[in-house]
Amino acid sequence: MPLLLLLPLLALLLSACTPAGLAPAAGPVEVPSTTPTPRLQIVPSWTPTEVLPPTATPTRRPTNTQPSFPTPTSFTLPGTPQPAGPADAPFIGDAWLERPLLLAQDQPGLLSLLRYNPIPWQPQTASSVLGLGYLLDHRFIPGCAIEGSEGAVVGGQQIAEYSSIQLGEVLFDTTLVSEAGVLVSVTYCSTDEGVSACFDVRVGEDAENCLVDAREALSTFEMVFNPNLDVTPYLWNCLSADEGRTDAACITGADGQVNALAFAGPDNPWVAGQGGALLYWNGREWRSAHSPTTASLTNVAFAAADDGWAVGDGAIILRWNGLEWSEFQPYTSPGRGPGGATITLSGLALSSPVDGWAVGGQVKGSTLEAYILHWDGQAWSEVTERPTCDCTLEDVAANGPADVWAVGGGNEGATAMHWDGAEWRVIDIADATRLFAVNASPEGDVWAAGYERATDPLNFAAGYERGVVLRWNGERWDRYVLPPQQGRLYAVAGQPGGDAVCGGDSTYFRADRRWQRVAFSLGFSEMIADIALDPEGQAWALTFSGKVFRLDDTLEPGQ
Repeated sequence: MPLLLLLPLLALLLSACTPAGLAPAAGPVEVPSTTPTPRLQIVPSWTPTEVLPPTATPTRRPTNTQPSFPTPTSFTLPGTPQPAGPADAPFIGDAWLERPLLLAQDQPGLLSLLRYNPIPWQPQTASSVLGLGYLLDHRFIPGCAIEGSEGAVVGGQQIAEYSSIQLGEVLFDTTLVSEAGVLVSVTYCSTDEGVSACFDVRVGEDAENCLVDAREALSTFEMVFNPNLDVTPYLWNCLSADEGRTDAACITGADGQVNALAFAGPDNPWVAGQGGALLYWNGREWRSAHSPTTASLTNVAFAAADDGWAVGDGAIILRWNGLEWSEFQPYTSPGRGPGGATITLSGLALSSPVDGWAVGGQVKGSTLEAYILHWDGQAWSEVTERPTCDCTLEDVAANGPADVWAVGGGNEGATAMHWDGAEWRVIDIADATRLFAVNASPEGDVWAAGYERATDPLNFAAGYERGVVLRWNGERWDRYVLPPQQGRLYAVAGQPGGDAVCGGDSTYFRADRRWQRVAFSLGFSEMIADIALDPEGQAWALTFSGKVFRLDDTLEPGQ
């Protein structure tokens, strides 16, 4: 349940009595195996009271386990490729890493971890007076959810029973909460490595099945080191022709902010940015190419080494012929576009030399609209038959002429659109405030990245932001829960095998279904503006300050 108690009460709650001082319970509370009912009726083990009793003190996870509730600790997901390993190796669900007790600091030393089956569960965002926290929302049982908590009880509800229960290798102290004799939630508290963590299970409309699925996830609970603080085997290393990783090779020398990175061919990256900046790596050093504009360039892409495009403010479009850049569509001053529009192009993708897309936004008075252009090999033409939205599009990715994705956002939250070769349609996204990047991987995976924001006007944490990464599973967007971090994500790229790397205010690499922080070889962090794959599938990152790094995922921990 959401944390609703005032902060001064937290000290009292966390200093509560031990289980030995609680009213006796016959043993682990088991839900009757009857036909599911809208609300499970329970009989209190003593007379319920309106007075808030002390919260059970969590106990350390025991080493000798005798499960009292048969709970699987791994899941086999139908239709999902198995990871490398024995044929009978279980497929572990996605991981939920969170600050214990919804602590507000960005980098606590230990994190609470659950592994959940993404078929019944999807991660959402819980907003508390301490910031943003994750919760697991059941896809099929309305009202059923698992949420990190302080182990407290909202005033007005009744304590029905205290108990201890063993789930897998984890011993939890539980508190059942009822209203008028009807179970509404169960709080599970445990302690590991000296750190307490509590979870509220709101049972929703099917208490029996909700608790079965919730206990399945809770049985995987453990405390783990925060990967933000742990030594990472992944680094952003400097570009260097001799593999010497010379620091100077990272620096492009751009005068202002840079925004986009793309490859015209092997070992031939290009960078575009403010003031019309266009820079390239010649194998030994970064050089500046002559640019026909001073308008800010927001994106760059290549269909071939002698066929490239760049777009930016004022709907400007530049073309590369292998020798020089020329102005293909001129810059349009603010308010001078069709109908008095101010137009910006932000995203660019080419599926072939005769098929490409550019997306952005246009402002007409107080109206914000998406803006889409299509390249047919001869001209860039505005797409007028598209969904309407109070939004702008930030990026576009193409898997082919009949599989194109565009993402962005506006006053209605994050936006995603898909082109199937016949029409554009909106794909609902409920898990983000705005998306800045979309990427179609070589194997057909589609990734999107952006951020979410707490919007509760009564919450002093409103405005607190954290990065969001989404993956399209063919039917819906699945959200991936990253290690706790603040700030936005501006770039994402999928790699062969289902791995992915994302970056922005922080940067993470997903390998073997685990997200882990990526450090910088220069010894300090940079805000990442773009991530691109070279022709060999190697990931490269561009920072807003004008540095280029290559992802090194071959190091051993500690190197």
